[in-house]
Amino acid sequence: MADGKKYILDGYRFNDSDSYEQARRELNKIAEIKAEKDLKDETVLREIYDNLVESGEFSTPVGIGFLREAQRKLVKNPEQRKTMKAIPYSAVLSKEEGISGFSDDFKEKDASEKDENTDKDEEKSDGSIFIINNLKSKIRNYRIIIAFMAVMVLVPFGVVIYDKFFSANSAQEALVNEYASWKEELTKKEQELNEREKIFEGMADKKLNSEIKAGEEENGESQNSGS
Repeated sequence: MADGKKYILDGYRFNDSDSYEQARRELNKIAEIKAEKDLKDETVLREIYDNLVESGEFSTPVGIGFLREAQRKLVKNPEQRKTMKAIPYSAVLSKEEGISGFSDDFKEKDASEKDENTDKDEEKSDGSIFIINNLKSKIRNYRIIIAFMAVMVLVPFGVVIYDKFFSANSAQEALVNEYASWKEELTKKEQELNEREKIFEGMADKKLNSEIKAGEEENGESQNSGS
């Protein structure tokens, strides 16, 4: 460095005061944006991103880092990915130049952190796949259990309905048979009564005829004695 000073800001070391001051302005701007805007709102974040990219206001690693973070959030939405503007190449180049003053140890540390993050992402991905497969297996088992329970509930109902249906038919058949038996018995009784009535009527007719005949004979005798 020409003046022998160290220009360090937000984890970055800059080569001169100009880039340092630019980074400081960008850091203040980022603080204002975070304080005044709701960055969780995708529409608001997209508007801020577009304005900063078009204006070229951010050119140091501090501002470019903010833009990259916003970009990563926005591209998760496929529709945003289709229409959003890329960060200008000159700004990205300035970012690379701005970190040229970092020590080799810091670069190695940054690379190792990236590798570590990559490994963690892969582990998370594998873990997510395992969890999804596990959930699918549980859901399949729950469906089997629910189907089995449904069968266990429906079978007794079927048996009850079947039993009631055939019991009702059996009761109806028994009632019809009993009615037929009663009818046959009543018909038989009626025939017996008719036969008895005929016998009684015959006996009454014979008695009546006998009385009539006896009366006629008595009248004939009285007439003969008078003459």
